Amino acid sequence: EHQERTKKRITMMKSFAVLFAVLMLGAHVVAASNAVRMELTRLRRTDAQFRRFADVLHEKRLEFPTAERFSSVDGAAVPVERMWNDYDSAYIGNITMGTPEQGPFSVIFDTGSSNLWVPDKSCVEAGCVGKHKYDPNISSTASLDGRRMFIPYGTGYFLGVVWEDVTTVAGVTVTGQLFGDGTYMAEFFESTPIDGILGLAFQTIAVDQVPPVFDNMVAQGLVPQALFQTFLGNDYGSMPSTGDESSVVVFGEIDTRYMQDPTASFVYADVIEPSYWLVYMRETHVGGNKVPNTCQYAKNGNCLAVIDTGTSIILGPSYDVKPILAQIGDVYTNCSNVHTLPTVSFNISNTLFDVAPEFYVLRQPVTADDGSTQEECVLGIAGALLTAPFWILGDPFLRAYTAVFDKSTTPPRVGFAKSVNWNNLS
Repeated sequence: EHQERTKKRITMMKSFAVLFAVLMLGAHVVAASNAVRMELTRLRRTDAQFRRFADVLHEKRLEFPTAERFSSVDGAAVPVERMWNDYDSAYIGNITMGTPEQGPFSVIFDTGSSNLWVPDKSCVEAGCVGKHKYDPNISSTASLDGRRMFIPYGTGYFLGVVWEDVTTVAGVTVTGQLFGDGTYMAEFFESTPIDGILGLAFQTIAVDQVPPVFDNMVAQGLVPQALFQTFLGNDYGSMPSTGDESSVVVFGEIDTRYMQDPTASFVYADVIEPSYWLVYMRETHVGGNKVPNTCQYAKNGNCLAVIDTGTSIILGPSYDVKPILAQIGDVYTNCSNVHTLPTVSFNISNTLFDVAPEFYVLRQPVTADDGSTQEECVLGIAGALLTAPFWILGDPFLRAYTAVFDKSTTPPRVGFAKSVNWNNLS
């Protein structure tokens, strides 16, 4: 029972948004010269530590240098933002907005949505408590668009007004960015140490058809290529100390240092419909054995999989996931059997992508009766009828594989290569 409560906590922040978005996706699919690297943050997800960690996050992020240099593939130096990192439940980066700059705002860099939103200074609802808030009245570059932005979630919604202002991501300033300035945020946001969300999917699914931040970066010539790469660090082995700064988004370029084999090639899958980063997936394997009847209800045996940095776990239709869970077996909450669990594999582009248990088992901090912090293991794969027929390959998959989200091709595509995280597995 306690493990189930933990699973609900770690999926709460994003699963509400994703489950709604997946429902919308079905109708849509039927109808339808400097690179920049942004460092990401990992956050713990236990209820007792949410508010305390939020305070630490807002304090510590001000101490990090705003940029540092690294050599890109073509030798050009590019700006980097360093972030506060914690556990594997979410990956968050900092942005600033307005003139003079306001923030920094902690936002999820989310390939499962397309809008940017942050809370407004006037918001006094529970969901806005403890957040950094945007004030258009003190920004000389702010301009009111006036449209309403409404984004429903599983236990509430975000409501705001669309404004336009400059937005700085990793030291690169995007002009004329439209975003939601929130006047209401659902109460569950109070328990999450984020200020907002920055969507990295396609404009076709953006509320009010607002151009995503990355699209504007491309249009304004701020990146050399219309692609970005993600690398999500992994808390393999045991709970890490805070301050891990390994997770990144590389805008406009591919950094092979995040590949297990820098000489290897990415395996690409075409995006089915430019909406979500949605690709075909044919089958699953557990421990090297094909799981019978995966994607049995999908057309031509092709499951639809959303590649999503904003979802803490791997989600699939209950009828597909149930036999997978049966073959995995129990995950001991004391983490003693993690290394004995089988590898789970997903077939994309006729290639099996292995996900080791060190990636799909989440180690969560819990507070013991004596006040000490201990770890508890929980399975990061779950079934939900609400997602059917879609799969969501979230953070466990993207810790195993550094991914390239490429809008420069027709159709767009997503590429995968084993990440350097594999080098740290025992």
